[in-house]
Amino acid sequence: MNKNQISNILVPTDFSDCAIKAIEATIPIALSHNSSIVLLEVVSPIPELYGLHKDKATKEQQLTLIEQRLNRITKEAADLQLIHGVKIEPKIIVGQTVDSIVKVAEDRSVELIVIGAHGISGFREFLIGSIAYGVTEKATCPVLTVPLSSKTLTFKKVMFPVRNIANALEKYTFLLEFIRKGTTELLVYGIFSDQDSHTQDIENKITNFVQQVRQDGITISSMTKNTDSDLADDVIKTANKMNCDIIIITSKVTTSIKDFFIGKFAQRVINHSNLAVMHVPID
Repeated sequence: MNKNQISNILVPTDFSDCAIKAIEATIPIALSHNSSIVLLEVVSPIPELYGLHKDKATKEQQLTLIEQRLNRITKEAADLQLIHGVKIEPKIIVGQTVDSIVKVAEDRSVELIVIGAHGISGFREFLIGSIAYGVTEKATCPVLTVPLSSKTLTFKKVMFPVRNIANALEKYTFLLEFIRKGTTELLVYGIFSDQDSHTQDIENKITNFVQQVRQDGITISSMTKNTDSDLADDVIKTANKMNCDIIIITSKVTTSIKDFFIGKFAQRVINHSNLAVMHVPID
């Protein structure tokens, strides 16, 4: 199988408005790629399993809750499958939310996770982050985060920001799974801070990349910018200004002190964007 083929998609849900939005975004992707969907709900662990207390009644109540959740997700999957003709498998798992989602993704060898994104900012962003970013940070496959504020799910204009990091353009083959000749426009946005070095080298790579994509028959344009403002904020503002409907980013997870205080680029884009964001991890 082509490693960039999207055969299996995982959609975590809690049936909130954000989660429903993510399901709505997944259906057309699954239809266009003939993909199967795993619809997953994660239930918080039962306290007895961790020896926190011995209340049998509480355990029975939570087991009843799990059964109710299973019935709900089974019905939802059946209804969606009947309406849209997409194969959907319901699944319930007990555990910690982020780790459980990532484990199911790995166990099922999914090529894409689609998850609703609740916006988060300020000090809470640095202390607890968000479930959407937590999944993005740990998952080894691409993750599409869909905020409730996302106005379109067609993904006809794609922004691909390129920063001054190694191998930022290496995921082009995966992008092709979402870029359709004649219907999708790709905007490559080279963005640098005043502290970046070798910007000319990145600009040259962007030029070569644009030429390659045009040879593939894809509509593409590019722009570069040097800014002293926050890179993530600039990307979001520019994507909205250029009427993009999805931002596709690549990044490497780092643990530097600087990242802890100012926020990782990917984290800030995912947590602050009003547009859908797809994160493609760099190997």
